[in-house]
Amino acid sequence: MVRLFSPSSKAEIAEIIADARQRAGADWLKAIRHEYPMFSWMIDLVVNYDAEHAYAHLSDQYPDYPLWMFKRPLFELHHWLRSEIDRPREVTNVS
Repeated sequence: MVRLFSPSSKAEIAEIIADARQRAGADWLKAIRHEYPMFSWMIDLVVNYDAEHAYAHLSDQYPDYPLWMFKRPLFELHHWLRSEIDRPREVTNVS
């Protein structure tokens, strides 16, 4: 869990998103789901839920995990990831 909050992990996540958006264009989320199935759950939470609802969803899924300890960093990660997803990029879809 803590690794997700590190700068190197954030850089890796940003690179995955940018690469998928450049290669797959509008289908970038499908590309991530296909290539990174263990990672796509996090992207789905950010794309489909605001931070509060994403946190509630995680808490429901993992009731025995002390997620309350990571609530603030999870909200910050959600905000950062949402900003990264929404950041305009030049998309060149090579078919």
